[in-house]
Amino acid sequence: MEINKKKLRWGLQIFSSIIILYFILKKIHLQEIVGNLEKIPISLIIYLFFWMLIKSGFQLLNWYHFLKLNKKYRTNKSEIIKTFFIGNALKFALPGGYATFGKAFFLNNSKKDSFLSVAFEKFILTWVNLLSFLIGLYYYFDEFSRIYGLIILVIFFIFPFLIPFLKRFYSKDSHVAYFEQYKSKISTTIFLQIVQKLIAIYQYYLLLNFFGKITFIKNMMASFIVLGSNLIPITISGLGLRESFAMNIYPKYGISAETAVSVSLIIFFINNVIVALPGLYFIIKKTEH
Repeated sequence: MEINKKKLRWGLQIFSSIIILYFILKKIHLQEIVGNLEKIPISLIIYLFFWMLIKSGFQLLNWYHFLKLNKKYRTNKSEIIKTFFIGNALKFALPGGYATFGKAFFLNNSKKDSFLSVAFEKFILTWVNLLSFLIGLYYYFDEFSRIYGLIILVIFFIFPFLIPFLKRFYSKDSHVAYFEQYKSKISTTIFLQIVQKLIAIYQYYLLLNFFGKITFIKNMMASFIVLGSNLIPITISGLGLRESFAMNIYPKYGISAETAVSVSLIIFFINNVIVALPGLYFIIKKTEH
């Protein structure tokens, strides 16, 4: 029964992505998208791939810090690398990337600490995505109140830094230790997550300026909104939703809908699909044993 439920959820994800992509393709010229893909020189693809490796390196380093939330965790480089890739593969299993919690089962660590590390990672990732999404909206919709919008941003910004103050409500030494580790890791993990976000934005900037012309700031604010679509958990790793956001956001800055969709699909393939392939291999090898 549980397997059938998982298959049903997977099928609904695929169906949602296909439906959204179908309506996207009805509104734009498919031939122009294909033509855009054919125009991209191999040198630019290699350069984008290079930045994907850099981005993955920062993501891997962040995963190490999340695991060190448990002071007793004995660093195992091979295990850290494998679970990093496994987590990227599991993002495709459930909407919103919640299946990444499954990588906890591939760690030689207490399951409680493993799930805590993944939860901490998910929290920081969601917070950075949501904060950047709100910043993008604040810039994009200039008809809203600047003061109220700024107040919301400031409140949301300081939220993660207030969590350590909750330790006063916990008496167990183990719980207090977690809060202390959180306090020592929060700034580093947020910084590394922001760097990853900026690298993805730079990749968008490179591709968009190959096809057209857009300033880095406008690209960044538009990308904040487009990449923030991953927060809506109804499709496979945001596929379809991200492209729908792109075709509606970028035209305001002089980028055609076809170009926006083309760029979004390319970045998705390089940053998500390619990185997930090693994880799929490790999952298959692990299940064989």
